Amino acid sequence: MSTFRFIHTADLHLDTPFKGLVHIPKHLHQQIQQSTFRAFDQIIDYCIKYQVDFLLISGDVFDVEEHSLKALLHFYQGLKKLDEHGIQSYIIHGNHDPADQIKSSFDWPKSVHFFPSDKVEVYSFIKEQKELVRIYGRSFPTKSFRENIVPEYKKKESAEGIFHIGLLHTNLDGNPEHDTYAPTTTQELLYSDMDYWALGHIHKKHVVSNSTPVIVYPGNPQGRHMKETGTKGCVLVEVDRQKVQTMKWIETSQIKWDEVVIDITSIENMNCLMDHIQEKIDGMMQTSQVPMILRISLIGESDLHFELHEDGKKDEMVEILNQNYIVQSQWTWIESIQLKTTPYFQIEDYLEKGSFLVDYLEQLTLAKEQMDVTVIEKELGHELFKNRSLKNHFTSFSNEDIDNIFEKAKHLAIHFFTREERNS
Repeated sequence: MSTFRFIHTADLHLDTPFKGLVHIPKHLHQQIQQSTFRAFDQIIDYCIKYQVDFLLISGDVFDVEEHSLKALLHFYQGLKKLDEHGIQSYIIHGNHDPADQIKSSFDWPKSVHFFPSDKVEVYSFIKEQKELVRIYGRSFPTKSFRENIVPEYKKKESAEGIFHIGLLHTNLDGNPEHDTYAPTTTQELLYSDMDYWALGHIHKKHVVSNSTPVIVYPGNPQGRHMKETGTKGCVLVEVDRQKVQTMKWIETSQIKWDEVVIDITSIENMNCLMDHIQEKIDGMMQTSQVPMILRISLIGESDLHFELHEDGKKDEMVEILNQNYIVQSQWTWIESIQLKTTPYFQIEDYLEKGSFLVDYLEQLTLAKEQMDVTVIEKELGHELFKNRSLKNHFTSFSNEDIDNIFEKAKHLAIHFFTREERNS
């Protein structure tokens, strides 16, 4: 029998402290702090439920290198539970938990396999006295490991009839939004000896290739801040006759982070706005299976713009909403309200009489079209740009980042100019 099944996960980040949340009630904060542990427990339960043959963890088991005893013990107990059900575990360490130092901390079950940090190691998975799979991997020796180790992932001799899996913690193709560790490219993985690449490091699910070799980022199993929004999970894979037959993404989020965008253009007053926000939240709560942490972004042109920008107004709105939603069993916490609105503005009204604002907006549009890091370097000075981190920050701007910067500048200009005119 050549059929086997496994779950692929990564970036557990056990014991994430969630320090960024302020003003949240203590009992909710405790639930949030437990969310990475509960997501891991969910993965263990899924392994047992779906009767998988093994579990793959592609790096960053822990959030920090100096992991707590609590996190280590919880991880140990989860893998021990798998061992009791005859399920193997294969783990590499990433940039958050480099090296294989935790091996000496516990007497791990024989079914738990940690990959070393000095070379690519190979473990064989045997089912019914037949070798079905060879699993290759290497842990990070340091948190800033920047070597390309893909050439080390080579099939061993007598590989016929065996499925080959590579565990790798990497920033594939040098995504500028993430630190580049163990760098490699999609092309290099496609032309490798592996049949399935179990990747980690990027916290967003992504099937890079769904044909041999299959290349998958499962994302992290639990979101931890507003850059990790939406449903999180792991991947259940079934292989038969050396081919991936099915891949099923399974939700593991214990708490969902999300952003709600509300256009207030057609909303005339504050009570209608509050009703609209609550209707939006109520709808999301009906479809969500878990508690939520939401950021509300208000957009659009509206006469409510200036009222919303009054001191303390949006904080008061957040407080009113939270008083309503945190008392429910499946609670929702409003993390913040972001104001991206503009006052009602007709540029034609200003074109007729001539205006500094019109000139400014024209110059802003021109500057956006000419946006280049060399222009920034000239304006800020060559000496300042010798700072590598600053230069990297500017050169890593995406088109979306640039659009957001100029849109914000436009909104601020309209806000301040029309406010002065309104008050004059």
